[in-house]
This record gives sequence, structure tokens and C-alpha cells, in this order.
Amino acid sequence: EVYKARDARLGRDVAIKVLPAAFSADPERLDRFEQEARAAAALNHPNILVVYDIGQHNSSPYIVSELLEGETLRQGLSSGPLPVRKAVEYAVQITHGLAAAHEKGITHRDLKPENVFVTTDGRVKILDFGLAKLTQAQPTLDAVSALPTAPPNTLPGMVLGTVGYMSPEQVRGLQADSRSDIFALGAILYEMLSGRRAFHGETTMDALTAIVKEDPPDLPTADHRIPLALERIVHRCLEKNPAARFQSTRDLAFALEGLTSHSDSTTTISSFPSRRSRERTAWLVAAVSIVAAIVASVAMWVFRSRSPQRNSAIVRLTVTLPAGDRYANLELPTLALSSDGTQLAYAGIRERNQQLFVRRLDSLESKPISGTEGALEPFFSPDGQWVGFFAQGKLKKVSVTTGAVQVLCDSQLGRGASWGLDDTIYFAPSGISGLWKVPASGGTPTEVTKLNGNKAEVSHRWPQVLPGGKAVLFTVWTGAGRDERQIQVQVLGTGERHVLLQGGDIGRYVATGHLVYARADALIAVPMDLARFDLASTAPVPLGEYVRVGGEGAHYAVSDSGELVYLAGSPQRYERRLVWVDRKGTVERLPLPARAYLNLSISPDGHQAAVEIDGGTRGVWVVDMTRATLTPLTTPGSSQVPIWTPDGKRIVYRGTRMGFRNLFWKALDGTTRRAADFEGKRQSIAGILLAGWKMARV
Repeated sequence: EVYKARDARLGRDVAIKVLPAAFSADPERLDRFEQEARAAAALNHPNILVVYDIGQHNSSPYIVSELLEGETLRQGLSSGPLPVRKAVEYAVQITHGLAAAHEKGITHRDLKPENVFVTTDGRVKILDFGLAKLTQAQPTLDAVSALPTAPPNTLPGMVLGTVGYMSPEQVRGLQADSRSDIFALGAILYEMLSGRRAFHGETTMDALTAIVKEDPPDLPTADHRIPLALERIVHRCLEKNPAARFQSTRDLAFALEGLTSHSDSTTTISSFPSRRSRERTAWLVAAVSIVAAIVASVAMWVFRSRSPQRNSAIVRLTVTLPAGDRYANLELPTLALSSDGTQLAYAGIRERNQQLFVRRLDSLESKPISGTEGALEPFFSPDGQWVGFFAQGKLKKVSVTTGAVQVLCDSQLGRGASWGLDDTIYFAPSGISGLWKVPASGGTPTEVTKLNGNKAEVSHRWPQVLPGGKAVLFTVWTGAGRDERQIQVQVLGTGERHVLLQGGDIGRYVATGHLVYARADALIAVPMDLARFDLASTAPVPLGEYVRVGGEGAHYAVSDSGELVYLAGSPQRYERRLVWVDRKGTVERLPLPARAYLNLSISPDGHQAAVEIDGGTRGVWVVDMTRATLTPLTTPGSSQVPIWTPDGKRIVYRGTRMGFRNLFWKALDGTTRRAADFEGKRQSIAGILLAGWKMARV
């Protein structure tokens, strides 16, 4: 019970929250009440309710706090969704308040619109830390299983939270942490933007099931002018797996503030397809759209660097492929922009013929280039007159104007190239090597960078010659997962190497003095000191919406002047369903969650399957078709391409350990051993697969 009162001593109005005496005899309820007081009193933040005093009167505990004028967020939502700008502003304030609590080891665990108060001057205050968890060992929830008929919200102190805003781990009775609050905030932000709850049902159990198994309906991005970058943030907060959400409220605040720094409430959103429509487009439609955009934050840097007084509009352009065409490879990044940003090159497929296409951005046509059959990974010469590419085990170039093709050197399986001003091409000849260089006129390649086996380096790839031609930027590939990759610079004259950042991929320096790089499915920019090969300490800025990410990296390219081209992605870019298809074409979906399934292999008896799942790091799982269960076989790392042995007792897969790829097998009883002795050798993917196929046959 909450009362308005007057503090006669200090001459101020306050609020007094009282736990009635009839309930104070409940030790658990009393502990939770006192915990709220301790938690709130430990916090001093403008977005958290201020606690002045705590005590007892006639056996009734009480808390004295500041008196707020305004309304709860629940009351504010009674009339429908909020304007986008206001929703983002409220979310930023909530995030800052939560961040202050999380830094003191306090998790709210019951965040909901009723516990968010908006004062008359627009200040957001977080209320009620009655369910907050101070960092400590948590009691088990074994007792819950003994009460199967009792709804979880009738078990105070066991399954904590409010139905509709609880995280999946709270629903399951698992330990909650700061990421549970991030899930709840995502649900609140979803409701502020859409005017409806993210998860609901006719009964409590329906709502709990929706939280664990279902995605919320699409946000009305077009109707309410919700930026896709904001939709992306919401869906990342609402990921079922805590590891897939923002890992801290500081990171979430940074992402939200990135929206407010270069957008406004009048931002026009084109008629983008809904999330499910984008998924259908991604997986079922042959023609894949290329989205070319001058992203707001990069473009603003460009304009400011060239003309501080110029007030330039941000230009966004969607480039769709001609009817019947499709993008050549969704695993390998294969887009390129000319240095001046006027030409786009990509590898496409037309009438079953894979070749390069070049399109000027002031033109409506994509021009196919004959003689580039099988081409991938294009890159422009500095003057834009030539396009280099990989095809048929060779590094080649083709003239944009005449179509003349020239072979430059051998390249087994290219992983990116860059054409320097001195007419030297730096390239990665395979997925298991360092960088090499070759004259743009062709010749014998020479090695530029060497792999450091002690640091588990699998390869160096996606190079970019930095301005001045004295150093090359590249990605160090470890094979252990995206978070283990590094972006480095090597000085060409001395061989000196500098690590710019950990966990980034496909770095590109922009002439405005920024490094653009991919992290997961986001593009990020941060100021870079080219003279010292160092990144600024300022917070990086996210650029725009989802970017399509394949197994080998993000599909994007950036010009020297800051124009950006990328393949549009979606929050569920990897998610697929496992289905049975009979000989009549009837499709039966297995009752398993959508995951990033890859490389499925059915057991000899047909009752099980081994499948690779990509969750940032790749692992092998076993599917039981009869029971519809999914069981991990390997620990997360770089376990790929599973194949059953003929007796159905073991699974052979490729693994990367300390920078070396080997074949392993693992029995269904958990026994593991190296299946083939490739120690000390860096094997190509094709070689590993061929060896694995032969072993499975034997």
C-alpha cells in the first residue's frame, strides 16, 4: 500500500510504501520487501526511484521514497502506441537506470510497464525492486516440479516475474541475470511501438508457452514509421537464448542512442517487407535483392569532412536484380564498390550462368561481363576501369569498358583481394593461408603475411591496402567462432603487426578517418588514427539495419568516400526448419525450433540425423526423429559437416583445434578421438570433406 505523506522535518512531500501487518508475518514476503529497500537504497540514479528511509511501525515495515507526479507507463499505453521518438527516449532512460543497477550486481527481474513511471516533465523512473536479485547463489527450483498444477506466478520466490514480461529462462525456472531484464525491456519497447503485448495468451500457460517457443508478431514498421534498425534492436532483446541478446545494458543503451543521434521522428521508412516476408524472400525466392545505401552515420562524416556548412540529405537506394537473376553465393561476401562510389559489381547467376555484373549507380541496368564465368569476390582497380575476381582456381581481371579478361596467377580458393595505387594486388589465395601479392599485370605471387600457429590462426583474409600503400588491413580467421576473429594491420616494409580489435570481421578503412567492420549481423564504425594504427576510445556507432551474413562473412562493401552497399539481412537470417518431404512432395515439419541448421546427415537407419548448427560458433547436434529431440554432440567451437559411419554408432566431423583442421569422430556414447592424422597440416575444406566421405564409406 502506498500513501502520500508530508515530511514535516524537511518540508517535502514523500511517498510511504507499507507492507500491511497481516502479511509481515510471512518471512519470505518480508525478506523480499526488505530486499527492495536495500537494493533501491544502494542506487543513486536519476532514472531510479530515490529511497529516503526504511523502518517499521506497529509491526508493519515501510519505505519512504520520493513522491512522483505523473503516471505509470501502463497508464500511458492505455491509449495506444507511443511515437517512435518518445518510445526510444523512454527506453534509453530505462536502460540507463538498469545499467546502474546491474553494475551494482542488482537484477530487477520484474520489469514491466506498471513498474516504469513517467513524471510530468518526461523523466522515467524505475520502481519496485521487490523482486530484485542481489548477486548470490540462488536456491534451486526443484520444488516447482512437485506442483505441476500450480501456475508459476503463484510461487513467490521461486518462479519470479510477471507473465508477459518474464524471460524464457525465468519461465523455465533457471537463474536470471541482467540479460533477463534486457528481455523484459525488449517486451516493453515492443509494446510502446506496437500498442500490443509481445507475448500473450488466453491463459497464463499460453502466455508462458509463447515466451519460450514463439516469436512476437511483426512490428508495424511501415504503418508507424519504425526504423528497421530499431526493429532489429527489439528483436535482439527478445532472443530466446540469453547469449544472443545484448550482453549488457550499456551495449543496449549505446545501440539506442545511436538511433537518436542521427534520426528523428519524421524519418521516412520505405515500404520494407515484414520480417516474415523477408524470411520467405531470403530462403524461398531465387532473386535476392541488393540494397545499396549511403548509411546516415557514415554519410554525415563524409559531408562534414568535405564541407562543414553543407546540409546534405541522406540518400538511400534499393537496387533489385533483374527478373530471373539471383545473387551467386550467400556464403561468400561478393560485392564491390568502385573507389568513387559510382559503380557496383557483384557476382550473379543468369540462366544458370554465374558471372560478374557491373552497374553504374546512375543507371537502371546491370551489365553482365562475358568471360567471367564462375566469378566470385570482385574488387575494383583504383581508377574503376578494371574489376578483379576469382574463378576456376585463378585470380583474374576484366576491363569494364572492353571486356578483355586476363589471368594474373593461381589462387586455389580466394578469400578477398585489394588493388593498391602502385598496381599491386594483395589477395588471400585460399581459406588456409596468409596474404600474398602479385603485380596487376600478372606474374609470380610473393608472400606478404605469415600465419602464427601459436595463436591458432587459420588464415588471413579480406585485405585492404590502406591509403599511402604502406600497410594492409586484414581479418585474422581462427575458425573458433566470430568472437575470436581479429582485425589487424601489417606494415608492409617492416612486417610489424597491430591488432585493431577483437571480434570484428571484414574491416574497411574509410577516407573520413573511420574503420567500418562487421560484428555478427551489424555494421559498426569507429574513428581510426591511420598514422598510429589505433582506434579512438570513443564509442563505436552502429550503421543502419541488418546486414546479410554468410558463413564466410558479411555481405557489404564501402567506397573511399563513404558510400555503403550491402545485402539486407533479417533477425532470423540463419533460422530454418527441419522438414520431411516424401516422394509425393508432401512436407511434414518436425516439431523442433527454428535454428541455424546446416549440413544435415541422416543416420543409416533413418531414425536420427546429425546436423551442424551455427550460433556464432558451430557445433554438431543429433536429432531424434521419433522423439523430436535435439541433443548436442560436440561442445561449441568449430565442429562442422557431420557424416555418419555405416554402423550408425559414430559421427565423423571436421574440427578446428589450435588453428589446424582435423577429422574427428564421436560415438553416440560420448567417446571422442581424432579420426585421421592431419596434425601439422592445414587442410582445405574440399580435402577434409573428401577424406571424410572416404572414411564414412570405409
